[in-house]
Amino acid sequence: MRYGLLVNENTSNTDYSSGVFYAFVRNLPIFLYAPDVNEYKEGANGFMIDYPKDITVPFVGSGDIDAYIKALKDCESVPASAGYKKFREVHVGSCDGKVSDRLIKCLSSWNGNSFAEKN
Repeated sequence: MRYGLLVNENTSNTDYSSGVFYAFVRNLPIFLYAPDVNEYKEGANGFMIDYPKDITVPFVGSGDIDAYIKALKDCESVPASAGYKKFREVHVGSCDGKVSDRLIKCLSSWNGNSFAEKN
């Protein structure tokens, strides 16, 4: 039960992993903790977004425990912010529990050569 804590958490802190998207799908208060962010930015992988700027949640880019505690306290109000809502809509807006229904509907419109046009 490796991920049991994720299911029961009510606040999320992550670095630059995909855990950030899980938190947004669940509409959790979130903050980013990535003391090694500059090393990662300079590495081979990099980011597909302007990290952490594009994710408008509290960010701690050092090992400062006081900054970590402050971010943990500050993140509670984050889901109500416009930036959080916009990121959520853009990046996980289709994760509404109806993805399978939309996929079945789309696949059902296949006529052997193409998909039927949307009405």
